[in-house]
Parts: sequence; structure tokens; C-alpha cells
Amino acid sequence: MDQAEWEKILAYVDCHIHEKIDLRSLAEIAGYSPFYFSRIFAEEMGMPVTGYIRIRKLQYAAVSLLEGRKVLEVAMLYAFDSHEGFTRAFTRLFGSTPSTVRKYLVSYTVPGFAVPTEKGGI
Repeated sequence: MDQAEWEKILAYVDCHIHEKIDLRSLAEIAGYSPFYFSRIFAEEMGMPVTGYIRIRKLQYAAVSLLEGRKVLEVAMLYAFDSHEGFTRAFTRLFGSTPSTVRKYLVSYTVPGFAVPTEKGGI
């Protein structure tokens, strides 16, 4: 896939961050089968599609927590199945619970997505 296709896929994830994003919709955007898209994504990004989506959701969730939203509200906003699942995933990524981050972190900016460069390119 070229840079423009990657940008389109990663932008789709960011635009639909409050929804459940399924592999099939991303594969359709790329024009591949879900299996092949999943394989290409993992090779190029160094992580599975679901892992990437989870990280992006948690990054946006950190911002929502700092805006004063409650942990349960943020968990539901970013389409996590439960408060507990959200808290576990958040703690694994950030090393602190959502309530601790909300209490002590002053600011957080979601990093821009990184588009893979073509293999062999400089």
C-alpha cells in the first residue's frame, strides 16, 4: 500500500474513534480481504490492527479524562465493553489507572499517527 492509502486508513480510525471499528471496514477501504489486510498491517505497523485501534482509543480517552469526564463515561464513549476492561487496558498502556491520571496529569496531547514508509525507500 502507498502512503495515501495508509493515511486514509489511519485517518478513518481517528475519525471513527468513538465507534467499534471492525477489521472488515478497514480491509474494504484498503481493497484487501480482512485476512490479507490484517497481515499487511501487522507487518508494516509492527502490531495487529486491533492493538493499534486499542492504543488510539486509549490515547483519546486520556484526553477525555483530563477534560473532567468520569471513567465509566469515557469507557463507554470509546466503545469499551466494560469499565473494568477499559481500566485494565488503560493501566497496561499508561502504567497508571485512569483515575490516577485524571487526578495528577496536567495535560496530554494525542500524538499524530505515523504512516509507514515504503520498503526500500529513503
